[in-house]
Amino acid sequence: KLIDNPYFIIGTAGIGFKTADEIALKINPDIKESPFRLESFIHHILREIGDSDGHTWIYKNDLEQKVSETIPECQRYFDEILPTLDFLVFEDDKVGLKRYQNNERKISP
Repeated sequence: KLIDNPYFIIGTAGIGFKTADEIALKINPDIKESPFRLESFIHHILREIGDSDGHTWIYKNDLEQKVSETIPECQRYFDEILPTLDFLVFEDDKVGLKRYQNNERKISP
């Protein structure tokens, strides 16, 4: 399983994207410039800002900036892959995780 999706270990025993990414790149260096790596990073960063900071949305430009700063090799896939990710929701110029939106709807009157 680790070879197929080395990013599945994110969140396991405190492992974050950085550590999982280091392992992934050792296992498969070709993943460095891939939509799969970008997808894993996007999911991680949205979960991190939601779980740590309590934010359920991020501006698309801010997310793109985080991609550019952290995994610049994957920047070119950003506009192409973002609308295809089924775990995301979009509102105006913001992006969020579907699960957070669903949780907000459950607690809203």
